[in-house]
Amino acid sequence: MDKELPVSAWPEWKIIEKIGEGSFGKVYKAQRTERGKSFYSAIKIINIPGSQSELNIAYLIFYS
Repeated sequence: MDKELPVSAWPEWKIIEKIGEGSFGKVYKAQRTERGKSFYSAIKIINIPGSQSELNIAYLIFYS
C-alpha cells in the first residue's frame, strides 16, 4: 500500500487507504462523517500522460 496518501479535492472526504490499482490510475477508499454517521466512497485518481510517448504507450496498452 501507499505510504503517503493523496489529499482529497473535496474537504469533507478523507482518503483513508488505497484499495486498488490499474493501468490508468489508483483507487482509494474515502470517508466522511456527518452527524456522527460515517459514509464511505471510492475515489479514482487517474494518470494523465505527460508526453506524446506516454500517450502512445497508454494507447498500446488499452488497444492490445
